Amino acid sequence: MTTDAKDVTRRFYEEIINQKNIHAIDRFCTADFVDHNPPPGGKGSLDATKQQFLELVAAFPDLKMMVQDQIAEGDRVVNRVLVRGTHKGEYMGMPGSGKTVEIGGIDILRMVNGKAAERWGYFDDVKLMQQLGAMPDSKK
Repeated sequence: MTTDAKDVTRRFYEEIINQKNIHAIDRFCTADFVDHNPPPGGKGSLDATKQQFLELVAAFPDLKMMVQDQIAEGDRVVNRVLVRGTHKGEYMGMPGSGKTVEIGGIDILRMVNGKAAERWGYFDDVKLMQQLGAMPDSKK
């Protein structure tokens, strides 16, 4: 299952995130899908995930997610990803700034019959806020 799960995960990111195809979510996720790390105020259900995706794409219409590393073991696929996009719409109360952001993250998916059933994800939110100008950059 590990090679198939890796391929499914790459297609998941390509079709849903990179091609902005929200309808593909139903093909790649189980009906009882749970996101264990939704954004603040998020519910973690499949319907909530779809809504959050629409809000994210409205804020970053050119959003791209690139898989840099993958490890598959049993029913889990761990992905180290790089996310890049231009802040053109409202995001977490901040109006579009035109700034391009790039952050890294770790996404873990539990697969069931070739579909994502659960997700755990951790992204560099501090770096994102620094790039958007919402927080000072401690390295400067």
